[in-house]
Parts: sequence; structure tokens; C-alpha cells
Amino acid sequence: MNDGIVRIAVRDHSPTAPRLLPFDPASLRGRGLQMVSDLAERWSWRPDRDGKTVWAEIVVPR
Repeated sequence: MNDGIVRIAVRDHSPTAPRLLPFDPASLRGRGLQMVSDLAERWSWRPDRDGKTVWAEIVVPR
């Protein structure tokens, strides 16, 4: 059987491009995109009329 792919997308109202920050265990922020990058097969973002959408594709074994 082939694996499946799940695409997840999240929108926000900030026009600023997402930045994958270096891991810092003392940081109180910046881990969300690190987790997405580690778990996803691929991810990207696109600007929207009133912000942006960040999407990720995750392989789901059957």
C-alpha cells in the first residue's frame, strides 16, 4: 500500500514571511515552525490579501 499525505494549512494576519529560527532551548518562542519543519515532508507559505498562509504536507503511513 502507498502512504497517504495530509496537508495542513494555518492562516494569520501578519504579512511577514515565516522564519525558521535556530533551536534555542531557553527561548520562549519560535518552536512551532521548527516542529513543522521536522515533521513535514515539505512546507512553504504564500501571501494572502490580509496576511499569509503557512502549509505543510505530512506523510501518513497506511
